[in-house]
Amino acid sequence: MLLLLLINLSGFAIGGMGRRDNPFQIPFDIIPRRNLVLGLSYQPEFLYIFDDRYSRSASDLGGLYPYLRFPFFLNLDFVARFNRYLDQNFDLLAQEEGLSRHLVGRGGVNRIDLGVEFSSSSIVLGFLHDIIFGSSEEIWTFQVGEVATADTLYYEFGGGGNRFQAGWLGTHLGIIGWGGWEEIRSETTLARPWLLGGGLRCRLTSWTTLMLLGSYEHWEGYENRPNLQLSLTSGPFSMGGFYRSWYYDGIRELGVIASFKLPIKRVGMVETSLFASITYDHGVKEVAFRPRLRIQVDEILKKRRRWY
Repeated sequence: MLLLLLINLSGFAIGGMGRRDNPFQIPFDIIPRRNLVLGLSYQPEFLYIFDDRYSRSASDLGGLYPYLRFPFFLNLDFVARFNRYLDQNFDLLAQEEGLSRHLVGRGGVNRIDLGVEFSSSSIVLGFLHDIIFGSSEEIWTFQVGEVATADTLYYEFGGGGNRFQAGWLGTHLGIIGWGGWEEIRSETTLARPWLLGGGLRCRLTSWTTLMLLGSYEHWEGYENRPNLQLSLTSGPFSMGGFYRSWYYDGIRELGVIASFKLPIKRVGMVETSLFASITYDHGVKEVAFRPRLRIQVDEILKKRRRWY
């Protein structure tokens, strides 16, 4: 009998780097902002894992992730942000034929993005360098009857990667493309796949925009991953859906996204969004809910710059 008590790690991500890698994450904003921007986002996670034999719920309170953008020369902007790349917090208990195995994990992998973006009235070009770091601790406990033994393993993570983006924005139609590669080092080196993505942005009316995104990840020795996402934005509201395939054969993910942006006069913007998905394999399903709150300060900084 296998019981999963997951705190903030997807059941499908055990033994891999799965959940935290978002194939639709565009390196830079599609429409650049030519002023100083400070942002802060908060995103908890709630999971419900079940199959034909058992069900378990889990939650992750998340963390605060800052974002900075400022123009420094002509049409060039500098971008810096901090992200939680992968959470390694989990609690796994397996029992069979008198043997109990308990695995507890703590820690995670973080990523700092540093980049430069060039933007004009219709052209956007950008380059990001990723710095990956972090640590995790695993406590393995084995018990047979009244006898128990425990081992503790500690891992340090490092590495980095590069990502690029290019796009053209017209009055009613926009085209964007991005790609990149990463390498994570610990006891062994994990080379992330090449990621290539592209999208079409169609302006239907002055308030309504339709966007189609697609990406493809080429894994060596694993399942290659095509992904699709379609979203519709009308004023401050946005809704969309996506299909994602994982690097293990047979694992698929379907999800929906909804968001609302509330402008704050002379300050910036507050955005609330909800991400819901179902990941499924043969007999196992996982439902995830991830609300997000993002605060962006730019208007007050733009006004201040005009005083000088």
